[in-house]
Amino acid sequence: MSTSSPEFIAAHHRIPSITPRVIAVVLESGILDQPPSQWAPRIFTNAGIEASRASEIIAALPQLNLAAARAALDEHRVTVITTLDHGYPRLLREIPSPPPVLYVRGRVAALSAAMLAVVGTR
Repeated sequence: MSTSSPEFIAAHHRIPSITPRVIAVVLESGILDQPPSQWAPRIFTNAGIEASRASEIIAALPQLNLAAARAALDEHRVTVITTLDHGYPRLLREIPSPPPVLYVRGRVAALSAAMLAVVGTR
């Protein structure tokens, strides 16, 4: 199974030590190009992740349940889009800290359409 597969990305979101920042670093650094069996803490620390967090990630790898992640994506009809995908919204990619992963229900193409957002505390 590819490390850039939707179920692999979604399974990682279920592990508390893998934060959106960690996912962003992993996506940007090319770590996903290497099979998890070759991952070592130094790969993550070289990419800028703290040593303790890198060790937690390596320790959590055996806990990944790709089948459960795939089943949840299928059940909820969700498409996973990362900053590496061509379908990732161009304008969202331009903000200072774009979310590294989007979970989309419905038409992915709608993410490129004109939109309006209201942001507030209440």
